[in-house]
Amino acid sequence: MGRIREKQPFFREKAMEYQSGEAQDRRSIKSPISIQATWIQYKLHPGNLAMRNRLVEHYMPLVSYHAKRVSLKTNKRTVAEELMTAGAFGLMDAIDAFDFDRGIKFETFSSHRIRGAMLDELRSQDWLPRLIRSRNTRLEQAKTSWLGQRGYAPTDDDLCQSMNVDRKEYRKITRDANVACRVSLNQQVADNNEATDRDLCGSHTLADTSCNAPNVIAQKLELRELILEDLSRIERLIVLLYYYEGMTMKEISLTFDISESRVCQMHTMILAKLRNQLRRHELTTTAALA
Repeated sequence: MGRIREKQPFFREKAMEYQSGEAQDRRSIKSPISIQATWIQYKLHPGNLAMRNRLVEHYMPLVSYHAKRVSLKTNKRTVAEELMTAGAFGLMDAIDAFDFDRGIKFETFSSHRIRGAMLDELRSQDWLPRLIRSRNTRLEQAKTSWLGQRGYAPTDDDLCQSMNVDRKEYRKITRDANVACRVSLNQQVADNNEATDRDLCGSHTLADTSCNAPNVIAQKLELRELILEDLSRIERLIVLLYYYEGMTMKEISLTFDISESRVCQMHTMILAKLRNQLRRHELTTTAALA
């Protein structure tokens, strides 16, 4: 806050300039002038969501650009919206941290945070611990080496000998390998040539055997209460349509007769609200258990 207060005279001077007749003539043209005026207003009034939303909407093409570049460099079938959402959070962080006095363009400054947020999202999806992944790699290398040298598939005893481990350790390695080879529930699959405009998803083809577990039911009820607690009616509808009905951002925008960028913006705000609620809930739970 101290840094913002120091810059307020500069922003107030610029704000007065934009309120002059000459500035109003220039402001009528949608150009860097108008976005600079938004920047000035936001830095004068930090935390103003309306101004920040304007900035987010203006710079969302940057997020889209980096999402495409990041997705090209990974073999993961990451949903574009996931990278866009992560990048939007990086964009908001960049907007809050941007300093005009450093003399660099916002596009340059924000790129690092946007890409960093996307890469963090990719890392968070890779949930296997390194130990499990290294054990799986070791097992596969042992199988490949044995087959290449002898021409036939190794037995469990052969692999124990090749890896120089006892049966107990070998069972642990194979158990971890089975975990590592799990089917990704988010990987899209094609149903021959009969796929509709909405691709089939692995999660739709597997039975949910844990849905009736008491802890899962409790978690779902708790999540539902969190969603209903602080979301408006239209925000709850967006959650329902996007996550439960499988509608795209474009379809939701047509349903509510608003722009697709506005739906994306609201979706980002919804996720921010839910994350804050979950953090508050975790802190409350931790304090209660202490």
